[in-house]
Amino acid sequence: MEVKTICPHCGLLCDLTLLKEREILGTVPSPLCVKGLLAWTITYDQSRIYQPMMRKGRKHATIHWKEAVETMRRKIKNKGALTFVVSGSCTEEELAWIYSLSNSLGAPMVTTDPVLSASIFCKQATISDLETADVIFILGELLEFHPVLAGQILRSKYERGTRLFCLSSRLGPSSWFSETLQPLPGGESLVLLHMAQMLIQQGTYKKEQEKIPGFPEFRSTLKALPPVDRAGIKPLALSPVVDALAKAKKPLFVVTPSVTKTDNWKETLLSLSNLALLLDCGVLIVGGLEKGLRKYGVEEYDGKRKKVAFIFRSDPRSVDADFKILFTPYFVEEADLLIPIPCFTELSGTLTDADGGTKKLNKISDPPQDVREVGSILSEVVEELRPSSPPPKKPLFEFKEVKEKINVPRVSAGFPFLLYSQPTYFNFDWVKLKKLLDRFLDLKDSFELNPEDAERLGIKEGAEVMLRTEKEEFKRVALVRRS
Repeated sequence: MEVKTICPHCGLLCDLTLLKEREILGTVPSPLCVKGLLAWTITYDQSRIYQPMMRKGRKHATIHWKEAVETMRRKIKNKGALTFVVSGSCTEEELAWIYSLSNSLGAPMVTTDPVLSASIFCKQATISDLETADVIFILGELLEFHPVLAGQILRSKYERGTRLFCLSSRLGPSSWFSETLQPLPGGESLVLLHMAQMLIQQGTYKKEQEKIPGFPEFRSTLKALPPVDRAGIKPLALSPVVDALAKAKKPLFVVTPSVTKTDNWKETLLSLSNLALLLDCGVLIVGGLEKGLRKYGVEEYDGKRKKVAFIFRSDPRSVDADFKILFTPYFVEEADLLIPIPCFTELSGTLTDADGGTKKLNKISDPPQDVREVGSILSEVVEELRPSSPPPKKPLFEFKEVKEKINVPRVSAGFPFLLYSQPTYFNFDWVKLKKLLDRFLDLKDSFELNPEDAERLGIKEGAEVMLRTEKEEFKRVALVRRS
């Protein structure tokens, strides 16, 4: 029979129809990306855990639920040294339980996911705005991240004549269909600030936006900008983009998480936010499920070490703590205490999409016998605990000064290249699905190298190359690309 739910692997939350008898058999053919087509397979992943597990020495051993609950009760007594780490993969219902516990203990509720909307102080657009926009400006690589959404944008281009621009330091598939500006990695912020400067100098911005707090200070900082050619862009290349945005009736900015892999990505988003304010238009953030986290006031993890970290559906390798308690459907070596919880096909709940609306996650199958839901576990750890949520916050529109990290990062003699990576997944589950896809398609981890650099170094297409950074070294297959 066919059963319906949603795919939780990005902020689009696409409808997902699965074939199910006693077990889930597969996905009903539909216009989904590879994440959606493979999503159900994690239900039967070999690394599923069915009972709590505790690190004992160098290995993990299965323990009884009573011991797991008692351990958590002892650990929450470390007031002032606790942190609660969540991800967008947590349902609204799970977040309400976690918020209630963290709030009662005075402990922070944080995430290791990039929270792009925290650096946006202008109107946030919705996916429906794609249908009416006459100019769309994409920051980063969209086609590889969101092929479903990219299809909608391409229909706007070819059916309605929407003009597309792309600002990306890597020429991915999005550049094939748009007028592209390719700055040096990390130069995006400087390009966006120069675009804002041109709008003000030409007087083609929305004058009523001068009433928004921070405008005089922002306009003043634009006078001291470094030249845009430091970002690898010629000033004349900006004119057609700025003119098109100024003349557009409904311009729209689209941001992808690819921008988060440069050190100055927050400055880049602040620069984009200022540019959007000048044009009185919205910014559509497409990526993970961060909108649900913002409802609960979740902040980005600051990297500081804690005694105890309660980690929910997140990667424990991104958290620094003496003792890590991981709520997860799967075995993960880096956790000290593993608490088994259902995967998405075994849950009934709600998730928040890229528009800020909620969609229903339907339970397709029952979880294994000893696997319990987050609320059930936390209410046993702390008796009389009840789920709750903070009061809603009004959006803040404000110009922000951008003075730091607007120049392109410098290389050194010891490390003469900038290594620029782009994530292709938005939650920890996808790490497992990617391994499955790589085996199925016989894909190998690779990196792209400019032809001139490849020739100078004597590196051929398909060669296995050792890459060394300040933190680690690893092997990758070379792809010689003009991008």
